[in-house]
Parts: sequence; C-alpha cells; structure tokens
Amino acid sequence: MSYETTAVLVLAVATLANLVFLAALARRVNRLAAEPRPKTARPAETFAQHLLPIGTEVPAFTATAVDGSTVSRDGLTGDTLVAFLAPGCSPCEELLPPLAERVASHPGGAERVLLVILGGDSGYGERFTGNARIILDNGNGPIGTAFKVRAYPAVYLIDATGRVLAAGGGADALTSVPTGVPAGAR
Repeated sequence: MSYETTAVLVLAVATLANLVFLAALARRVNRLAAEPRPKTARPAETFAQHLLPIGTEVPAFTATAVDGSTVSRDGLTGDTLVAFLAPGCSPCEELLPPLAERVASHPGGAERVLLVILGGDSGYGERFTGNARIILDNGNGPIGTAFKVRAYPAVYLIDATGRVLAAGGGADALTSVPTGVPAGAR
C-alpha cells in the first residue's frame, strides 16, 4: 500500500470519527435545549446589599427631569416614591404594570413620584406621563449616585427629609413599600 492510500484511509477514519462526535454533540445540545430551565431569581438578601438601608438619609442631589423641571432632595415635600428602571431589564419589565398602578394612586401625585430611567427612555416614561417626574440617568448621574444604585430595578420610599422609609427590588418591591403611611404612624 502506498503512502497516499494510507493517508487517505487515515483521513477518512478521522473524518468519520469527527462526524460521529458532532452527531453525539448535536443530540446532547438538543436534549439540553428541550429541558425546562428554572427561572433564576436574585434572593432578596443578595439584592438588599445593593440598596440603601432603611433609615439612611439619601445624600443631597439635584437633577433635571425630562420636562425641564429641577428635582432635588431638598425640594421634596412629602413621602416620595423613587423607582429606578433600566430598559431591557426583565425584572424592570415585570415591575412596570404594578408600578404603574402604584404610581397612579400614590398620595401627592407626580410631585411625589420620581421615575429614574437608565440611559434612553425606551418608552417607559410614556406609561407614567402626568403621574411621575421622569429623569433620564446614565448610571453616574446625580440621583443614581445619591442612591448608590448598582442593580435594577430599585424602588424607594423616602420622606421629605430624604430618609429611606422602605426599599426593594424586583416586581415584589412594591409590597415592601407602604402606601400613604401617615408621618405620625412611623
């Protein structure tokens, strides 16, 4: 047998082995893709490390809302709901419907609701027009920095002095943020 014939046989065997390996790999990938995957959620205690603790005073900030008005911690007149959202974030998407309901019924109306959207608006602001002051933040803006936001979504209830009354993240955040708690009842 010549060298050429031997080389062709070795190459044919290697090609056949490669095809068998690729077929087995494709079956494995298809099997894994067909298996249901559990939805992974961030444990509340892990997410809590990304929030300002209850009782903390939010540092002073001044930001400009999309309507041109100035928003500052010192300009807050009562318990203010502050929500941080990031377009494309699936927990933020889940939070939108219950947040819209909550914002619509929040005492004090738009003057006491701040919706902070990371980067561009992506249509989030349209849901809250007239019910919230909308601020676009790049993540390093004055309001994001004051609240030390490192994870989205984040929802806070702060009082007129800027002290955190409640905080949470994800679609369940609104259950930890009380509605209309009278100042004397705290």
